[in-house]
Amino acid sequence: MSNLDKNQPTLKTYHQYLIIWIGQLISLIGSNIVQFVMIWWITIETQSAVYLSLATFFGYIPSVILSPFTGVLADKVDRQKLIILADFLQAFVTLLLICSFYFDMMQIWIYFLIISLRSIFQTLQGPAKYAIVSQMVPKEKLARLNGLDYFFSNIMSLIGAPIAALLLNFFDIFQLLFVDIITFLIAIIPFFFIRIPKLAHIGDKVQLPSMGEYKEGIKEGFQFLRRNVGFFSLILTASFVNFFIMPFTSLLAYYINVDNGGTEQHLALVMMAQQAGLIFGGLITTIKPKRKNPMRFMQFILTVQFIGFAIIGLAPLGSYWIMSLGMFVSGMTFPFTNTIISTIFQKNVPNEVQGRISTVLGALSMLISPIGMIISGPLANLMSTKLLFIVSSLIPIIAIQFIWKFTPIMDAEKIVQDNKSLEVLNNPEIMTEVVPVNIKEPREEQESLS
Repeated sequence: MSNLDKNQPTLKTYHQYLIIWIGQLISLIGSNIVQFVMIWWITIETQSAVYLSLATFFGYIPSVILSPFTGVLADKVDRQKLIILADFLQAFVTLLLICSFYFDMMQIWIYFLIISLRSIFQTLQGPAKYAIVSQMVPKEKLARLNGLDYFFSNIMSLIGAPIAALLLNFFDIFQLLFVDIITFLIAIIPFFFIRIPKLAHIGDKVQLPSMGEYKEGIKEGFQFLRRNVGFFSLILTASFVNFFIMPFTSLLAYYINVDNGGTEQHLALVMMAQQAGLIFGGLITTIKPKRKNPMRFMQFILTVQFIGFAIIGLAPLGSYWIMSLGMFVSGMTFPFTNTIISTIFQKNVPNEVQGRISTVLGALSMLISPIGMIISGPLANLMSTKLLFIVSSLIPIIAIQFIWKFTPIMDAEKIVQDNKSLEVLNNPEIMTEVVPVNIKEPREEQESLS
């Protein structure tokens, strides 16, 4: 039996991963409370669409820049140690944020610095957390676990916003930030009692990748995309879609508070509606996974997503329930699209290279999003947030129809087979000898993508 066979996921590692996963869900509650509190603080403190878009930008740009490198790192070092280190660093910067509020030193630039640091550490551990899923979970359980993850993750996010809005009436901001520290401690405990199986090439001694290995890892990611042009089209479409989502991501709090005169309770209501939609969509992907044509279904669901966003922009002044309806409609579509991409990737890319390839794909999918963040604030000042929301919805609705008609995106499921992928990636000169195949076995998993 080879080393790779010895490290295959088992029922035992699957159950161990579920313990880790539960801890991460608990930590997500704390993160969502902190996120809500800080978004509301910036909105009230600045009343500025530009500052809100900058806050989103500084929390996002480190992942775009660093993700190709952190993916290589996740494939070369002990993933468990990497996750623990990054978690502790995130907790440390949260403590710095608490101290800034407690000693009345909090400034906008300090917040930008802290959210940038948190983003760096999240990017550091992200590929490792993503890769240990297929490292510990058997393939036949991946699709359903992805659906469950979206379902329960968004339950945590659903309760995070109203809890934060309620607690703001009773506690100072610096006191609420301690919730993030407490939930972090709960999430990190399983990593000290559960041993994540090491990859065959990872030894006990920590040895960071060389610059050549970083370059080679990024190269492998692009080789994967070159061989799978349909999947490449899908990733570029994700980048396009993410760009037009940015105004809603960056300016929702501004739209609720400044344009509509809403309170933190109204913002919580609209955010809860999106999370309820995510839960609904995640539930459907779990209990009714089969679709005759996943990629055609994705075209439909992306169109519905931006119809939901359009409802938000078209809602009359102060109509928070109509805005909530739009957020629910858009929110319920995300589990379908993300599960399609995740399951195709996890099933068909060898675990030994998942970290480096996933981060190249992630960087490409976020390629133009920072531009969307930076220009959202000035555009809102120029044309009004309402009009920006409407335009940012209508353009993608039209463009998606053209993308599905004139690009090879329908071939996204045609991907290099498991038993050939690693050989092809490590030996690019033989790539022309390998023919992509349409993944059909097991059919239940492939259909469960949507």
